[in-house]
Amino acid sequence: MAILGFLLPVAIGIFTTGAITGSRRLVFAMAGCGIGFGICSGTYFLSLLWGLPVVALDLAALAAAGLAWQRFGNRKRLTRAAAGGNRRMAILFAVVASAAAAAFWVLSLSRPHGHWDAWCIHNLHARFLFRGGAHWRDGFTSLLEWSHPDYPPLIPASVARLWSYAGRETQFAAEALGFVFTFGTVGIVAAGVAMVRDRRRGMLAGLFLLSTPLLINFGSWECADVPLAFFFLCALLFSVADEPVMAGISASLGAWTKNEGILLLLAVVAAAMIALAVERAWSRLRELLLMAAGAAPVLMLVFWFKRNLAPPNDLMSGQSGHTLEWLMDPSRYLQAAAGFIEHGLLFGGLAIPVVVALVLCLLLDRAQVPARDRTWKPALAVTLALAGDYLVYVTSYRPIPWLISNSLDRILMQIWPAAVFTAFLLPVGRLEPGHRWTSTGNAGDR
Repeated sequence: MAILGFLLPVAIGIFTTGAITGSRRLVFAMAGCGIGFGICSGTYFLSLLWGLPVVALDLAALAAAGLAWQRFGNRKRLTRAAAGGNRRMAILFAVVASAAAAAFWVLSLSRPHGHWDAWCIHNLHARFLFRGGAHWRDGFTSLLEWSHPDYPPLIPASVARLWSYAGRETQFAAEALGFVFTFGTVGIVAAGVAMVRDRRRGMLAGLFLLSTPLLINFGSWECADVPLAFFFLCALLFSVADEPVMAGISASLGAWTKNEGILLLLAVVAAAMIALAVERAWSRLRELLLMAAGAAPVLMLVFWFKRNLAPPNDLMSGQSGHTLEWLMDPSRYLQAAAGFIEHGLLFGGLAIPVVVALVLCLLLDRAQVPARDRTWKPALAVTLALAGDYLVYVTSYRPIPWLISNSLDRILMQIWPAAVFTAFLLPVGRLEPGHRWTSTGNAGDR
């Protein structure tokens, strides 16, 4: 049963993604694996609310997704990946990824209960869900304010669901989830860039992301920041691939993962609206509607949780009507900017050499780039997300230096994989006059 608990979300996610996109691309399947765990966290939560066996809801979701995949999962033509990869680079990528995976499990074994956020927030809430019986709601009381009971429960529900299949509590469940989201993120960056540009640049992007030590650290610590980064990255991937329904689902699952996911969702939507206005392609209003349709089911669950279970957020409840006053205070902007610069330059301890490596990778790479390239949209979403986080710090009632020192690395990790993905989509290389990349265009992943 424990193996079934892992396989069902993977199958549900792959079938759902394939059915909605109409494509069986590898990168979409990788995104589907994490999305499946997000969907199944919702089925587990609903099983608690409705008093139904979780396996019944999972099997119903599998049947629906499988039938849809069989009917719609191969309606788009696949094309071969653009040239540019080579065997030596593929071997290097495999070696580095294997070393990173080994480091992940060494770190996980050294901290079997994860970092602070894991054992005092997510795994604690998972124990309430798994052990609580009729009293599972007690884990979301304001009496446990230090455990952030207002956080949406994607990670706790996913862990508790795996425990219910295994019939017991095991730390391997949280560790395995961390592994899926960590290396799923790397795979999506590499395969996503390969889909839009070419295989060589995709492997360079994957190697670059693997060179960020904090990614492996945060993933092994069982925190929610890497899963949130995964869903934000997926939302941008599907936006670039002109798959608005999946973009909406991915962004909404980020909101179901952590409070910051709501801001990232707004960044994705705002970027789509700005692109619509700039391009004056009002016929693309349909994309916004499809994105909203994809996000609606999960957002309804988020709304119900916030309205009926979650206590007020500590950052919001402490504002006391001073938000406008703090927005007008220049000193707060300077304090926040100083913190962003300091942590940004030293992000992960290797930021400066890593950024230099990124610039060299892009300058040395000669990918085919369409002359009419619209991959600026994910860059806009990343910029809006950073701007939103910056304003949150400016308007916080807590001392800004203290808040930055205790949280900014996690905030940057939520955006970092999407930023790497965006950077490697930059139109650097040979221009391809008159060509425009589309969702079935000049690059594939096979």
